Amino acid sequence: LFRSTKEKVYKSNEDLRKLIKQVKDFLMQDGADLDSIEAVANEVLTMRMPSTPQQLQALTEDIRVRVESLSNVETILEQSAGDIERAEALLGEAKKASKSATDVKATADLVREALDG
Repeated sequence: LFRSTKEKVYKSNEDLRKLIKQVKDFLMQDGADLDSIEAVANEVLTMRMPSTPQQLQALTEDIRVRVESLSNVETILEQSAGDIERAEALLGEAKKASKSATDVKATADLVREALDG
């Protein structure tokens, strides 16, 4: 019984270490926005220290699930990267078209002045 409990505590501690590393990695990634970081911080602040291996295991799993749901930010950013590139390309084209229109207007104004003058 002692060995089983000791193994459970060791496994729970190991899981907690892995979880802490996941949280640190999440908080250090570029895709972690302030709202997500605040959500993780608030979750950590509301937690109570578990007193049994079962409570520690349940807490570890709960945190893991929450971090994984927040980690989807990276997937969303990767999926939207193509859309962002297309939007930037379209913006560039729009700026070129606007400059061309401005140049054509300036030329038209010069022609009008020449014809009127």
